[in-house]
Amino acid sequence: MRVKEGSKIHNLLRFATARMEAEDANKASQRQVVFSGSGGGVTKTITCVELMKRRIGGLHQVSKLHYKTVTEIWERTQQGVPGLSVKKTVPAIWILLSKDPLDAQEPGYQPPQTLRVPAEDGERGLRMLLQPALALLASRSYSHGKQETDEEFDARWVTYFNKPDIDAWELKKGMNTLIGYDLVPEPKILEAALRACRRLNDLASAIRILEAVKDKAGPHKEIYPYVIQELRPTLDELGISTPEELGIDKL
Repeated sequence: MRVKEGSKIHNLLRFATARMEAEDANKASQRQVVFSGSGGGVTKTITCVELMKRRIGGLHQVSKLHYKTVTEIWERTQQGVPGLSVKKTVPAIWILLSKDPLDAQEPGYQPPQTLRVPAEDGERGLRMLLQPALALLASRSYSHGKQETDEEFDARWVTYFNKPDIDAWELKKGMNTLIGYDLVPEPKILEAALRACRRLNDLASAIRILEAVKDKAGPHKEIYPYVIQELRPTLDELGISTPEELGIDKL
């Protein structure tokens, strides 16, 4: 499905959902759907995909981000003034959603979303990715062993996300573990995580990271705007929109 800057998300989702769920009894359901967009349609494409995955569970995803050259024609507005043709390079995205398993080794692959994932320490059971924060602790304490300083903690996680060969599973495992702590990660850790998302061409995970940070801030309303302010240069550099810019926060 081609998503344009002026496309209506509601209409796109209604059509795609009907095809995937076969609301028409006379038609077979589709196993896959592709959303694509370029330029101003990129963020709306990502929004459509995220909403689609919330409507239909268990969807596998492959995302491809690239750039393409488009030509804009500016028609003349005055007699005798020639029109203008301008070529420019714009970002473009292609996202496949599938009910059937896809190649997990394919760059840009994302497995179906799950609410619960194994914690870093298996004995601690399962934790949710976006669990609400009940408290914000200034320090991190452990039941045994040497207590890690704030600087050591931050450095460890920055190093983790800066690994050049980090894969999608490691990225999600790291964020799930990090969000499980009773704290809001420092902007420098989040910057490293967002850059890892970009290296993996995983824009959806980048959006979920920002959503998780907002959830972790809980009633402390001043924290999330501060984090976004600190991350703004990185977000602009990487071309990542916030949930507010995508309109996801209003859902």
